[in-house]
Amino acid sequence: MQSADALLRHEAWLGFLSIRKSSGESYTEYSNHIKYAYAKTERITTESQTAAQRGEELSLFALVPLPFDHHIYQTLTTHCRLRDY
Repeated sequence: MQSADALLRHEAWLGFLSIRKSSGESYTEYSNHIKYAYAKTERITTESQTAAQRGEELSLFALVPLPFDHHIYQTLTTHCRLRDY
């Protein structure tokens, strides 16, 4: 269940962090897009998650560009999974 929750948060944060204003989009629409995407991250984040835990999780999400079999990716994600048990 934790991995499914983390996946949902990961997808929400990637969506939030990838927002870019399109040329045909007004600043009001852009602002609303940002608010909606951030609200989604808030809805799926547990209340018990501390700021430090959120920071650690966001740092792991930043590793997405690394290939799955990269040794740094494997080490950090394994460490995170072991810590959660």
